[in-house]
Amino acid sequence: MRAGMKVGTEFKIAAKGNEIPRRPPSDLYIKLSEETEADCPFKRVNENDLVYTHKACLVDVLRCSPVSLLTFDARKLLIALDSCTSPCFAKCVAGEGMPIYTGLEGEAGKRGNLYIKFDVAFPKTLNKQ
Repeated sequence: MRAGMKVGTEFKIAAKGNEIPRRPPSDLYIKLSEETEADCPFKRVNENDLVYTHKACLVDVLRCSPVSLLTFDARKLLIALDSCTSPCFAKCVAGEGMPIYTGLEGEAGKRGNLYIKFDVAFPKTLNKQ
């Protein structure tokens, strides 16, 4: 299996299936499916792009605090925000989405985009601070 293979991809591995005495082993057929966890902050869209929902408080958004997140391949990304965001704002980070599978001899390292959506928690009351 290669990174970036699409859901529904089917392939056959010859002679690696069920083994029965006095018979050759059968072929193993594999079909890829995708399972999503309810608490996973990443959602896959457009096959190669990811959407990450970042929960932030209003103070962090107003200060343009950088977004820190851990990718699927255990890399830590620190994404700087250059402007104040609105509740419907999404920031695109090019080349940080899902790997793009281009076959066994395709160019490695190409990825889709990562979109960061902001879930801003607004305070219910304001104090003098």
